[in-house]
Amino acid sequence: MRVVATNILSLSRQRQSGAALLVSLMILLVISLIGVAAMKTSLFNTKISSSSQAAVMAFNGAEAAISAVLLEVRQDRDSRPNHMVSDLMLQIAQGSQAPVLRCYTDANMVKVGACAATDFMDSRGLVQAYSSTVMTGVTSGSETGSQVSSSGGTSGTRFGMYGFMTGAAGKVPVLNVEQFTVQEFATKALVVSGEM
Repeated sequence: MRVVATNILSLSRQRQSGAALLVSLMILLVISLIGVAAMKTSLFNTKISSSSQAAVMAFNGAEAAISAVLLEVRQDRDSRPNHMVSDLMLQIAQGSQAPVLRCYTDANMVKVGACAATDFMDSRGLVQAYSSTVMTGVTSGSETGSQVSSSGGTSGTRFGMYGFMTGAAGKVPVLNVEQFTVQEFATKALVVSGEM
């Protein structure tokens, strides 16, 4: 009787040792699946965070470009070659109108013309910012004293309001993110007779 009980006990132990291995493998599989799911969630959140940060950087680049345009418009036209307003007014006087392009870089705050692939506005080389400005029209100055004449007559030069529209973009090429903004503004300047 003792021999039979030992054989049954021995067979029972052999079956249980395989079951323990199977249970431990199942627990390891479940823990691995939880780890992979947590890693995927973490990577997804990192991508969302990076995209959001890139969008903010691009928007700030576009806003910086608009600010640079408005700063350039406020500068004295005679003290700066290739002044945006002077260039646009000259184009109108010559009967043409093309957008005036500006690129804003770390080394040269206002670069005349379009941006090259290597023109970045930040020191890390991530953000490009550029603008395109067109003249939308000129209106006659109607306030008293807006007429200027050397002969004292009614002909001559008058002040007028020049309207402009600037479209600016900020771009993070590494992540293929681009943000746009548009600003309309006007400035007062002398209007040559026949220009209105």
